Formats: sequence, C-alpha cells, structure tokens
Amino acid sequence: MRVAYCRPESRDWPSAGEPPAGWSVYPLPDCSSLEECARETALDAVLMRLPPSAEDLLSALSRVRVASPGLPVIVLAEPAREEAAVAAVSAGAADYWLYGMSAVRLRVSVEQAVARRAQSVLQAARDEALERVEDAVVVTDAEERVVYWNRAAARLYGYAYPDVLGRPLPETLSPLWLDARTRRTAWKALDEKGLWLGEIVHARRDGAPLRVRMELSVMRDGRGRRAGLLLVARPPEGAARPAPEPAERDPRDARAFLEGLLNAVADPIFVKDREYRMLLVNDAYCALMGCLRSEVLGHVDGEHMLPEQAEGFHRADDRVFETGQEDVREELVTDSKGLAHVLVTKKALGRGADGEPILVGVIRDVTTLAKAVDDLKRSQEQLRHAQKLEAIGRLAGGVAHDFNNVLTAIVGCAELLLESLPPGHPCREEADDIRLAGEKAETLVGQLLAFSRREQSAPRLIDLREVFGGMRKMLSRLLPADIELEFVIPDRLGAVRADPGLAEQILLNLAVNAGDALPDGGRITVSLRDAPEGGGGLSGPCVLLEVRDDGIGMDESVRARVFDPFFTTKEDGTGLGLATVRDAATRSGGAVSVESAPGRGAAFRVFWPRAEGAAEPAAAARPVAASPKAPRRALILVVEDDEAVRRFAMRSLERAGYEVVTAADGAEALRLSDSHEGLFDAVVLDVVLPRVRGPEVAERLRARQPTARVLFVSGYRTEEASLPAGPDGRCLFLPKPFTAAALAEKIRELVATAR
Repeated sequence: MRVAYCRPESRDWPSAGEPPAGWSVYPLPDCSSLEECARETALDAVLMRLPPSAEDLLSALSRVRVASPGLPVIVLAEPAREEAAVAAVSAGAADYWLYGMSAVRLRVSVEQAVARRAQSVLQAARDEALERVEDAVVVTDAEERVVYWNRAAARLYGYAYPDVLGRPLPETLSPLWLDARTRRTAWKALDEKGLWLGEIVHARRDGAPLRVRMELSVMRDGRGRRAGLLLVARPPEGAARPAPEPAERDPRDARAFLEGLLNAVADPIFVKDREYRMLLVNDAYCALMGCLRSEVLGHVDGEHMLPEQAEGFHRADDRVFETGQEDVREELVTDSKGLAHVLVTKKALGRGADGEPILVGVIRDVTTLAKAVDDLKRSQEQLRHAQKLEAIGRLAGGVAHDFNNVLTAIVGCAELLLESLPPGHPCREEADDIRLAGEKAETLVGQLLAFSRREQSAPRLIDLREVFGGMRKMLSRLLPADIELEFVIPDRLGAVRADPGLAEQILLNLAVNAGDALPDGGRITVSLRDAPEGGGGLSGPCVLLEVRDDGIGMDESVRARVFDPFFTTKEDGTGLGLATVRDAATRSGGAVSVESAPGRGAAFRVFWPRAEGAAEPAAAARPVAASPKAPRRALILVVEDDEAVRRFAMRSLERAGYEVVTAADGAEALRLSDSHEGLFDAVVLDVVLPRVRGPEVAERLRARQPTARVLFVSGYRTEEASLPAGPDGRCLFLPKPFTAAALAEKIRELVATAR
C-alpha cells in the first residue's frame, strides 16, 4: 500500500505507533507537492489534514484530482471538527478519521477506500471490454427498458445508443421481438435455468428482418429479485455481420441532441469561452439565474449577476484557462430577483469544435442543504444549551436544598443563643452577627432556588416604587463609597403583577453587577417609568426598570453571553447574578435587555407588563419573637436526616415545653411508632428522607395513629403542593430555613387541634 501523507506537523504517521506492515508512506508538507509525488509513485491513497476552510478543502481536493484522478482521500481532523469532516466526505473525500480514533479504524478506512476505487476501475474496464466485443450486448431494467447498448448492438440493429436509451426493448426490436409461444418457452427456461438460447427474427431500424442467435438471461439484485435482462445477440453461423454505417448527421441535430441531454440534467450546466461569453446553458441554469436563454447566450455572464460576484468568478475562470486544472469551490450568487444562492461549482477546461479552449461548469445548488446544516447546528446548540441549563438547574437546586439545612441550624441556633443571653451580654453582638450572616446567605439560596425553578413565587399586584424605594439605603451601604447612586422615581407608576422578593432580587443583582463594572468609581442611575411599549421581545404597555452605569462596558462577545448561567468575567464571580435576573423577570411574564459598548458603560432594562388595578399593600414584617410555650405537655416526633437540623428542632421544642423524640430516617420513625408507649401528638417530618420518603412515612403513621398531626418541612417550597392532607383536609408545611419561634408556633397549632 502506497500512501501520501499531507501534514503540516512533523509527525510521520497520524495515529499512535507505526504504519501497518507493508505500507509505504510518503510524507508531504502539503498538497502542492502531491502532483510530483504522483508522477514518481503509483499512489493508492492520500491522507490529508482537514484544511481550515471549505474553500481550502475544495482546492486541496481539486489538486488531488489533477495529480491522480480517482485517488481516494482520507481527511484527518480534530474531534471538535467532526461536522466539517463529514462535510468533506460530501465534497468528495472518501472517508474521515478523527485524532484519538484507533489505528485499526484508520487502516480500515484506507483499505476500504482503495478497494472501492479498484472496484470502480474494474467496472470501467468491464464497460470498455463490452464496447470491444463483436456480439451485440443489451441490458434492460426490471421493466425491460434499455439501460445499456454497446457499439456492436448499434451496428447490428442500426440504432445508436442515445436513440434507444430508456425505450422498452419490445418496442425497439418490434414487430418480431418474441411471439407469444416463444416468449412462454423463453420465460419457462429463464425461471428454471436462468438462461434461454434460441434463434429469433428481430427488426432493424430500417424495418428489414434480422435473424439472430440470442442468449437471454435474467439479472437479479442482492435479494434475488429480477432486476433486468441481459441480451447477447449475433448473426447465425455463416451469416455476414453488418458493416458499420458512416454516421453523418446535421450539426444542428447534434446540438439539439446535446441540449436535450443537458436539459434532462437537474444541475445547472454552462459553457463559456475565454472572453466569459456564454456558449451553452441548460434549462436548470436559466431557472437558477431567473433569465431566458436568449438573455444569456452570447452575453458575458457578469451581465446577469452582481459586479463584485462576477469579478470573483472571472478570476477563478482565468486560473482554469491558465493552468488547465479543475476548480471546485463554494460560491455565493445573487440571481436576477435578488435572491442569494449557495452554490458548489466545478469548472474544467475543454476544447470546442474549432479547437479553441472553452470552460465547462457544473453547479450544485446547496442553498437548502446549507440552510438545513445551519438550522441543525442551531438546534443542536439550543439542545445542548437546554440540557446544560437543566443539569445546572438540578445541581443548583440540590446545593440550595443542602444549604437550607445548614442555614436552619446556623440561624436557628443563633436565635436560641440570643434568647438565652440577657440584654447587654458581650456575646449578644457576636450571636446577632451570626444570625445576620445567615439571613444574608438566604439571599444566595433564593437565587439558586429561583434559577433551578424549585422556589415557588408569590406574585401579586405591587407598586415597584414601594418595593425599590426602601432599598436605596441598603444599596448605598452595599456599594463602594466612590460610587454615586441616584434613584429616579416618578410620582405615579402603573402596577405590575410580580413577586416582591423576586423584584428586589432583580434590582439587588443589577446594582451589584453595575458596581463591579466601576472599579475606579463612577455613577449608577436607577430609574423607573411607564413605557408604552416593552422591549426584549415584550409588547404592550409596560413598567420599565433601568439600571445604568458609566463603567467599562462590554463588547459583543460578552454581551451575547451575559445572561448565561455561570458565565462571568470576574475572577471571583459566580455567574448567577444576571442569570437570576433574566429568570426572575421571565417568571413574572417580563423580559430583559442590555445595551453596552466598551468604554461606554451599560444599561440593563427590565420590563414588566403593566397590570390593571391598584397595588396591594405590602405585608408587615414579622417581628422577632420568643418561641410560644406549649399549651400542654405533648409528645412530638421529629424525623430529620440532617443531624444539626434535628438537634436544633429538638432543643427548640424542648425549650417550648414539649417532650421530643427524634428519628434520623423514615424506617426508624416507623419503628418508634410501634415501640413507643405513648401516642405522638404531632410529627415534624422532613419531606426528603433516605430509605422511606416523608409522605409515605406520614401515610403509614396515620394508619397506626389516626390522631397524629404532621408538619412537613423541606428546603423546596414547591414540595407543598404535592403533599398529602391530614384527616382535617389540611396540610401544614414549614419551609427551611425556619426559626425556633416559627417551628414552635406551627406545633402549638397542631397540638391544639389534636385529640
């Protein structure tokens, strides 16, 4: 096996190890050296690193065809360029191999390509042999239409190959093709032996009877079905064979025949001279360019296309005329109606009847294919993006759930500590700092849950002036001192239906993001106003929040990805802030947009659809209170797999005056319900538990203790909707993180209704 290896790197073989035994490899720096190598060596195949562009690929394949027509090419590519490698096969390469694939895969690709070429050469040799035999050879398809007719058949019957191509054989050899009796005999022999021999009288083209000795056999496909007939005919022994007749045709008939053939081809075809004048075009070319044949023939092709396009085509034409080499390239052509087409054009040098050089071109319109490939790439990218978002969302939700358990213990224990410390105690300040830090961490958990769609929003009619007005002081403390913060809030503003918490989160994240864009200080302007039309794809009257900064700005590449989850340009950034902004706005039926340029700052705009009606008054903040005492001594079962949360809940309820029993999972809780002497007055039950889930534990506990009341707790607020109701039709639910006071209040409510 003799293989040319065109590679820019210094490696002598693309795969690991050495070439297969018995192979001769000829390393070449690029395909420009291939022609010389092919002259000196009978090459079997070419290995070629995939060029960077489609134009370079077509040029390289053209060089291979010039060096050795039919020489198979295997393109080598990185795994990330597999789509381009597949396209290279469509453009004429025999196969592709990706770096990292096995050496066996490369060897098989080369051997199969070489075998296919050998089979093609063998078929061509067979066709040439059939043209040289003295017997008439005719091949038909399954419907007995002529598909092959050699020169001896043309001499014997007087029909040229183009005259009979596609015609039914009985019609061609009528009126004495096979009489009914002979036909029955022939088909019986064909069915039994696959062959019929006999003498029969056919008709020549001039109508004269012609007795021939005929062999008729059936050709079958790979499944054994009849695919056609093979007819071999010769005059009987001793009969003279007809001498070839001189073929004298009117040149106009020859051109009409040629045009007929070209018009039957679906691909556009053209012929032009050295001055770029069109000498011949087919119907498909006229249809592509939107011109009549009379408007094209005799005219320079540039007259019916854009001048800049014509100049590029003429440069390619000149190279073909000057070098004699084929030119295959992808081109963009605008037709007479202004429609753009993506074309793959092959141009080759020929000679006219007068011996002058002419250029013959064949076009393949791949506009639909190119669009389909682009659409497929977009769809695949959208699918990958959606799958990535889903995976990230699940990860974020799981992290937030676990973090809520941690916060429950941190914030709850800090509050228990504050309750136990007298006023003025030196440790109260540290305990309060722990509680405040935990509450700030709840904001991050809220972002994670909002992004993962595991946090349930509570939209209502709100006035964004009230929601954002109270945030000015907090944002001023949050931003560096060298940043000036300005609020522009109108006297009147339309109401919107949104979750106030999500709206606050939007402004907080946008303000923090704007502050990060002002490393040397600057100005941030927060403004609210009514907008007659929305943005970001939203239509109709809206309420607009705009956060504008005069910071460093963004280029197009950053702006295109600024809302992507976990995309950040900051060394310590999480990439969740702006992703949460878009998600929170979308959940409220709104939209976001950004306007920015390097050195010109950025303006983030959030649009909410304006709602009819007056805004509802904001709910009063719940005061921090001590845990309510138990109305009576009651037995409480706490089922929680997180040890810190379990201990916190136990201490909280014991301080409130309850007797508490704990279990680390559902199976242990069920064992306690069977073995414990007294009945549980209430059960604090985590929804997500190992071994047996919380809702199933609740059902089995209620079957054993019908009077037991259950309080479900979970880090996912959305779990509440799927929980089973108790005997009174109610389902009590407490989201994490919760305080000792909130837990005691819920248990007091349950115990008051129990028994």
